[in-house]
Amino acid sequence: MRFLAFLLFVMSCLLGVVYWLLFTQSGNGILKPYVEAELSKRVGKDVVLEVFTLRNDFLDIAVLVDKKAKVVVNGEIDLLNRKFDVKYDVKAQNIKTNFMEIVGNFDISGEARGGINNFLVNGLGEAFKSNIKFVASVKDKKLQRLKLDSNGVRMEEVLSVLNKPIYSKGIVDIQADIEIVDSLNYKGDATCKVLFGVLNPDVIEKEFGVSSANINYKGEFKAKIDNTILKGEGAIYSSVMNIFLKNSAFDLDSNVFFTQYKLSLPDFRVFEPMIGVKLIGKADVEGSLKHDSKTLEIEANADTFGGKIEAKMQNNQANIIAQNIQLSQLFALFGEPSYAQGSIGGNATFENLDKQVSYKADFALEDGVASAQTIGKLTSLRLPPSMPFSATASAESMGNVINIKSSIQSNVLEVSTADTVFVPQTQKVEGAYVGMARDLGIFSDIVGADMQGSTHFKGDFAKEAQSLHVRSELDIADGKTEVVLNDKSLHVDSKGLSAQGICGIFGVPEVFSANANMRLDYDLSKQIGSFDVSALDGKILKSEMTDLVATFTAFDLTQEVFKTSNLKGDIENKNVDFSLSMEGLQSHINIPKGYLNLENSQVDAPFDLAIKKMDLQGKIKGDLHAPKVNIESSEYLKDKVEKEIEKHVPEKYKEPLQNLLKLF
Repeated sequence: MRFLAFLLFVMSCLLGVVYWLLFTQSGNGILKPYVEAELSKRVGKDVVLEVFTLRNDFLDIAVLVDKKAKVVVNGEIDLLNRKFDVKYDVKAQNIKTNFMEIVGNFDISGEARGGINNFLVNGLGEAFKSNIKFVASVKDKKLQRLKLDSNGVRMEEVLSVLNKPIYSKGIVDIQADIEIVDSLNYKGDATCKVLFGVLNPDVIEKEFGVSSANINYKGEFKAKIDNTILKGEGAIYSSVMNIFLKNSAFDLDSNVFFTQYKLSLPDFRVFEPMIGVKLIGKADVEGSLKHDSKTLEIEANADTFGGKIEAKMQNNQANIIAQNIQLSQLFALFGEPSYAQGSIGGNATFENLDKQVSYKADFALEDGVASAQTIGKLTSLRLPPSMPFSATASAESMGNVINIKSSIQSNVLEVSTADTVFVPQTQKVEGAYVGMARDLGIFSDIVGADMQGSTHFKGDFAKEAQSLHVRSELDIADGKTEVVLNDKSLHVDSKGLSAQGICGIFGVPEVFSANANMRLDYDLSKQIGSFDVSALDGKILKSEMTDLVATFTAFDLTQEVFKTSNLKGDIENKNVDFSLSMEGLQSHINIPKGYLNLENSQVDAPFDLAIKKMDLQGKIKGDLHAPKVNIESSEYLKDKVEKEIEKHVPEKYKEPLQNLLKLF
């Protein structure tokens, strides 16, 4: 009995000590440093208990963490039944602990009441620079229900807390009422509104490699949760596009997200700051998106540009298939006139979408019909009113440039390009080409005269902004010709041309045989220019002119060798003023001032012909293709006739005949 009495005495002393430590002011003072040390260890920051009062029916604690956060809890407690009814107040600013990080101001106060395992807590205050109100209930130490109402949440504050780049700034309103049945069973609904959102272009370009402007947006998303599936729909309205989401679902257990969407692109011009290209038009795109921890899959379909485009993307790769796209609508997309009509089909493959994008594309154009009027204004080519053609093209990105190969086939013209380089940022394109013109008539407007025949050619070109450069090398008329077009300035330089070949090309009578060199400079915009043709050792072919000369002089011009011949002229609109000088071994031909109208092919060319001591003056006039040649005067013939009159005509007839000669 004495031992039992001693044991009870010891136990009562121990209980007294515990009670003294826990529930008296002096005992609390002894515990205080030990509690501070343990809390500092767990929190990872310096913790000071400014107030520490614990009674069996009352609690009053004030904790200061790293001089940046203060937590105050006070109220009634029932230790025997493990119940409490307390108030709390939390104030913090820019602090990071082992449990959480707070950026900016955090000022929440509220009440908590109930038991250790089951209790209710509410709160009201400011966090993330917004007003927050919540009510949460806990059952069996687990969160059972949460009602949250927060207005004006700063998006950048939340991203910072989550240690994410500040992709966007803006204000978010969130309302939620969620019941948690168990760890894998939730029920409730939530609404999220985004106000005054704006993307951060610097961060977007750094993180995703996409240049963008300050894109403003707003949106709303409504969702319901049942079990572990969150379902909802919503819309985002931005300065670039509008996005509508439906049948959206997120599995909280597997982290799989799926949604169907519709994109409305009201004006392509907003993409100019991002891609450096001005686009005109609009489009609607529908598709779906699926995302889990490893894979992102996007499908898109668009009825646009008169045809259909299908696209599929998986992670960093994408494939696009185009069908029946109308060429005229693509020209309109880039703000260009409709150079041709036709139907385009093809596919493109993209890789490295998260870095510097690379891609390959192959397309074919069918049922193509060129617009003679539009192409003529740009290049001065004279195409047939209706010219069917087909074309193929392939493109491959190489860094910041695009390499292009293309081929165009028609019954008039064939052109193939290789190693063509296009720079999207500057809209500059340059490359080389080879081809064949089956009908030289397409170049008639460039040279200012009707042409016929065919030729092979090759050259290079460059176009940037409003500047156009085209260079061609042609095998034509048995010679070599280089044609250079700089914007509207045309230069032609020919060597070793066959004069007969030239006559054949321009459809005029063959009147001269020689090898000639030619130079032509012409301003297509002003329609003015000049030309110079020179030939050596040429011969005149039999014609009406040679027959007339033989009749009057008994000299056969077809046997004469003209050591030098030079044709010069000036062009203004359809009018050509020209001069011709031909120096032969025994003769000289001179047209000091000739005139040709290219529109109606009318020629008027007075000429002087000197053969040994004989001379003739006449005129070539009429249709260039079949002109009339007239001998109008000759001092040699006049002198010869006068001598014959003196010898053989009676005196009374001499004077009338001499007066008649004065008319010539």
